[in-house]
Amino acid sequence: MLKKIAILTVAFIFLFKPAFGGLNSQAVGVKPLGMGGAFRAVADDNSALNFNPGGITQSIKYSIEALYYWSDLSEEIPKKIYHISIVDTKTSKIGGGFSFTREKLSQGGRKDSYIIALAEQYRPYLHIGISGKYLRLKGTDNDSFFTSDLGFIIKPWKQYLSAAVVGYNLIATDHEEAYPQLGLGLAAYPSNDITLAADAVKDWDNNGKANFRYYFGGEVFMRGRLGLRGGYSGDRHSAGNYYSLGLGWYAPRVTINYGFQHGIGNLDLKAQSVSFIIYF
Repeated sequence: MLKKIAILTVAFIFLFKPAFGGLNSQAVGVKPLGMGGAFRAVADDNSALNFNPGGITQSIKYSIEALYYWSDLSEEIPKKIYHISIVDTKTSKIGGGFSFTREKLSQGGRKDSYIIALAEQYRPYLHIGISGKYLRLKGTDNDSFFTSDLGFIIKPWKQYLSAAVVGYNLIATDHEEAYPQLGLGLAAYPSNDITLAADAVKDWDNNGKANFRYYFGGEVFMRGRLGLRGGYSGDRHSAGNYYSLGLGWYAPRVTINYGFQHGIGNLDLKAQSVSFIIYF
């Protein structure tokens, strides 16, 4: 059943041109923040629930993550985010995940997001995941709606290369918080200690005009425990460019992450995030 849903949704993404606008609202994750947002083909921790649900089955785990994010990037980006997520790929062949996110918005009010995701690995080189998202807005705009994401990770050269295709907000809604987007990603692993990644996201504004965002980043492991991250992201529509830095400390049952993002040319634009992940 999951495979049939995936095939139909991919056909939707490529054969139907969305006529709605779009905002990049799925970026919740400390490791992705440190890598400049280039995470769709990596998707190897709980942040996959937001970036690419297909990634949750890349490893066998039961993990819980708590995250806090704060920023001064722009009025469109939340000031503070509180987030908790659970991913389980141990219990059955089909992996699952759940997350709750509360965003305190710059213009007042808040947005609560609930995600439930299912994913499965088809052969060694293909991971497919689908998620349902319920969003509820309170404050200046009281509204609620449901939509869905679908993600793929393909590993043609399993140890060295992975590619991703992700469709966001595939159930049509006329709300600016959930317009359709198409994300593409590529990740390379020259060695066990190095990850290099590049992503692109295309979305549409209220007039059907396309906007293109791009992300580049990487991670280098030091002594098998410390991950050093860096990245760069840009937006052709707003001409906003950012650099990112991050750290990750990895232990057998615990990971602690920190990410930092800063606007290029504007010292007042910055965002930071921390998270704690425990594995069972």
